[in-house]
Amino acid sequence: DTNIKIISPQGYLDFQNLIANCKGVLTDSGGIQKEAYLWKKPCFTIRSETEWIETVELGWNTIVKPNKGNLKKAIVEWKEPEKYNNIYGNGKSAYTIIQKLSDQKTWIKNSNNPIARYFIYTETHVKMSHSLNNLEMN
Repeated sequence: DTNIKIISPQGYLDFQNLIANCKGVLTDSGGIQKEAYLWKKPCFTIRSETEWIETVELGWNTIVKPNKGNLKKAIVEWKEPEKYNNIYGNGKSAYTIIQKLSDQKTWIKNSNNPIARYFIYTETHVKMSHSLNNLEMN
């Protein structure tokens, strides 16, 4: 079929762009099933089972058993679910954490604190840091 393109492996951002702009996803990968769900794209998983059963139960993912000749039928019969449940969150957890730290004027001074390696509070904004060596309070 000329509407299916087989491509070489892609980098993360390029791959996200491909999923965002596709009509559907064919995969045998576990992680891609979830990515397709997050982009609200139908996913057809060429496997006999999935670890993301909730995506199947919600109608966004269809298990297509390999070598059974049923892929075309699964694609043709797929109907978009009436509702999209945001089961994995809203994508704003980092912002919410930063906002809570900022709102409470939390000062992270203890470099042994695992949170300290990620967040540094300043009076005007929160900086992200991945290095304990550079941890300092402004």
